[in-house]
Amino acid sequence: MANVQLHGKTLDVKKLENGEVQEEQTELKETTHKTNSTSKKKEHRDSQNKSDGADTAQSQSSNQSKRSKSNYDKIAVSRTNLKELKPLGRGEFGEIYATKYQLDGDKESLVMVKSLTNTKDEIALQEFKRHLDLLHKLNHENVVKLIGLCREEEPDYMILEYTDWGDLKQFLIASRKDNNTSPSHESKPPRAPQLSVAQILSLSNQAARGLKHLADNRLVHKDIAARNCLIASNLTIKISLPCMSKEPYHQEYTKHRNQVIPLRWLPYEAVYEDEYSTKSDVYSFSCLVWEMFHQGELPFNKMNDESVLAQLKSLTLTWKPHKAAPPTLQELQVQCWANDPRERPTFDEVVSKIGEIVVDSCL
Repeated sequence: MANVQLHGKTLDVKKLENGEVQEEQTELKETTHKTNSTSKKKEHRDSQNKSDGADTAQSQSSNQSKRSKSNYDKIAVSRTNLKELKPLGRGEFGEIYATKYQLDGDKESLVMVKSLTNTKDEIALQEFKRHLDLLHKLNHENVVKLIGLCREEEPDYMILEYTDWGDLKQFLIASRKDNNTSPSHESKPPRAPQLSVAQILSLSNQAARGLKHLADNRLVHKDIAARNCLIASNLTIKISLPCMSKEPYHQEYTKHRNQVIPLRWLPYEAVYEDEYSTKSDVYSFSCLVWEMFHQGELPFNKMNDESVLAQLKSLTLTWKPHKAAPPTLQELQVQCWANDPRERPTFDEVVSKIGEIVVDSCL
């Protein structure tokens, strides 16, 4: 594919707990407005230290280009290894599918296919690379694995691990007694029994460990929610990145300042200051736990987006943990929802605390 050069793994390296991620976000928006002088300065900086700086679509050293090509060549897979594509939904990049993947006589495995159809959209292209680089860097049992990348022809396909029961949101909706509000998927998980508190604690613990792995690698997810987690029939959970913002989950995303964001899962600083960090991920994680206790209910479902935005801006948006949650978990959730990101726990602390809660619940 001639008009797309995917980059290496440097976009997310500088994402720390607070603040620094804003620089990366700003850079993504400004890639099409770089001046010649800025490009020259960056080229000079790259020549001094070829491993320093964040890649952009317009300014990169030849060594970085070669290294990037080599990185993506290593995960190249052929479309011939994919079976029939079954639509799951649609996101900002393009269509998202489920299918089976088989390599050289190996056992078939379930995979998700994310397509990149609009290669002219610079912001979408950069975000596609960010997702690719994020998953390429990770290796954890509670994070989906990047299986490969198809670049033989347009559109590009990102191939990701998938599970037999699909996304957690669908599972939670299927566990309701009245299952009439489910978004339409080609294949739905079987009707599931309502999760017990112990099972929700186990899933919360797994999700927290997966997100701690992201944080340990200085990576920020930005869209933690039940719709972006996968669940398997053995009740294991994996953090994923389908981000089906157009369908079937368009009602869970909001157009704000020319960006499509998961408003109801984000803290003030992410929405109004464009500051994403591990601490904004901690906030969203608590929302995920809330979703599990409420069987996939839309947060603040009696409020429209304008009301949520207004209350978020005035710092009066109030989350309430489910009354069935253990008191210690409710306390942790409230800490995760603190308006000041500095007052929220780290994922190290979240994992430690939930581990204690799981142990206590077994006594």
